[in-house]
Amino acid sequence: MEYNCQNMKVFLDTNIFMEFFEQRNKCEVVKVILHAVEDNAFCTVVDTSHARLLTAINDESFADIEDSYQYQCALQNGCTQFITINIRDYRDADQTSIEILTPEIFVDKYLYTNS
Repeated sequence: MEYNCQNMKVFLDTNIFMEFFEQRNKCEVVKVILHAVEDNAFCTVVDTSHARLLTAINDESFADIEDSYQYQCALQNGCTQFITINIRDYRDADQTSIEILTPEIFVDKYLYTNS
């Protein structure tokens, strides 16, 4: 299968994996994303720096520090898309350099092609 995300750096929120492993409501759309990972459409393991973790701790845009950590990690690694089940947790995040999407929107926008 051909995807529209070949040169993208995509960050998958932890809740994406939880959705899959626990077979929750959005499991089927998450499977589509994970199949794209298996097809090498995008896949990299990223880390973050101590300075970014400190930034995350002090970022008042987030009520949940885990969301802030993930967001800062994605920014530090130049991710262009951030996929999350709980998009409302990122409503106050600066989205000028990263697009925050639900799994459904990501699949519709980037994984389904007209070919």
